[in-house]
Amino acid sequence: MWNSGGPLLNVRTLLMSGMLVVAAACGQGSVTTTQPPTEDGAPTEDGGSRDTPTSDEAFEFKYAGVGPEQTIFGQVPTWYFEELEERTGGRVKVELFHGESLIGQADILAALEDGRADFGALTLPFVPDRFPLWNVRSLPFVTSDGEAAMSAIRKLSLDEDGLLGAEFESNGVVPLVWLPVGNAINMTSQPADSLEALSGLRLRSAGLVAQAVEEAGATTSLIATAEIYESLQRGVIDGVAGYVFDTGVALGFHEVAPAITDPGMGQYTASLVAMSLDAWNSLPPDIQDVMIALSEEGVGHAVGLLNENEEVACDQLQEAGGDVTLSKFSDQEVAGWQEVLGDSLTDAWLGNAVDSGVPESEALAFLDDYVETVKDLEGDGVWVDGLARCQELIDSSGS
Repeated sequence: MWNSGGPLLNVRTLLMSGMLVVAAACGQGSVTTTQPPTEDGAPTEDGGSRDTPTSDEAFEFKYAGVGPEQTIFGQVPTWYFEELEERTGGRVKVELFHGESLIGQADILAALEDGRADFGALTLPFVPDRFPLWNVRSLPFVTSDGEAAMSAIRKLSLDEDGLLGAEFESNGVVPLVWLPVGNAINMTSQPADSLEALSGLRLRSAGLVAQAVEEAGATTSLIATAEIYESLQRGVIDGVAGYVFDTGVALGFHEVAPAITDPGMGQYTASLVAMSLDAWNSLPPDIQDVMIALSEEGVGHAVGLLNENEEVACDQLQEAGGDVTLSKFSDQEVAGWQEVLGDSLTDAWLGNAVDSGVPESEALAFLDDYVETVKDLEGDGVWVDGLARCQELIDSSGS
């Protein structure tokens, strides 16, 4: 249910300024949340103070991940939690469960709510109704700069008076580790570099990308990541639509779906690692400060890792040779697709937001803010389109 604010801890204030607005009741089997302290550090009405002491208590948590360890969905969380343990002197240890080995992808948010996991990777196709505003990242054809899209959402989530931060809080989670996602690619058993070629294909796809390819005449199903390879191998599906280059190659999809195509959609989904609010509130302020600093550092680090992964993926494809092909939709084909779709994808996103309780005017204002922020940030980072770079390398080498 949509909640524009309410009694939940304002984590955005913490993430922006490092102000200590929660304190743990260490060793007492309970957690106390406090109000922000007064300017002079004196106790607030309910007993909180600015100068909350640190604690030597140790904490052990569980992380429920979705991707294999060797992909960006494993590498970035691993980096974050290893750094967290080191920077807290071993006071925080997180047991990592990659590749849905603890909780299935569709149940991670529920696991954060009921305590089966303390950290979890949330991926938009599995939680669009719970995060209707964050789900704006599912709109294709907005941008091909994934760093700008990720940074825009992070910036909007930190706005103290903004709707997105309230959305995360109302779901009882604190977004901490932002995971970059490559631009949408399709991987199919046979070349499909036009709308006509998509017609009749059975594709693993999700969200608004699924709606877009269905408009082109394909049928879609949402298959868990762990089941995609076998589904391709057995011919249950003809390909995947809306996937990421580095992860698709790392998981070997090119072995059974060797036709890799850029359909011109750009960014199309998002993923992040969140901590349950209950677990967050159990931590003393000094540890929270370390986590906030790592969250900030992690953005650039994560994009750098993705760039490296996409270079490795390109090397793998060149070594594989054989039936692997790279192609892209022509500009004319992309423009024609957008004309066919019209406003249908935006309308679908808006309808989901309104059905989830977001007032239509607020949802539209948020969409405008998101697009404007993305455009302001485009080209400011180190983002590289991995598939386009790979095509250029192959062309220049004559492979």
